[in-house]
Amino acid sequence: MESWRSAERTGESALWRTVFWAAAVVAATLLLSIVLVLRDPGPSVSGWFYVQQAGMLIPCSALVLLALGKWRRARRVVRERRSAH
Repeated sequence: MESWRSAERTGESALWRTVFWAAAVVAATLLLSIVLVLRDPGPSVSGWFYVQQAGMLIPCSALVLLALGKWRRARRVVRERRSAH
């Protein structure tokens, strides 16, 4: 029974690791796009661009933080169970 739980936690850890890295890449891309446009705004860039980018960046950053916490917690549980055996 314990091996099944440990395998489940290992899978959960892998899931949150994947979610973390995917969200981190999206957040970094959004941030980079904002920085690049701030450095050299073209004639077609309006305030709406920044609203859209910030609107996507905020929940994406929240997901990064959530996923990091859940990934670390799942990893800690897996380590504790392995060391208990």
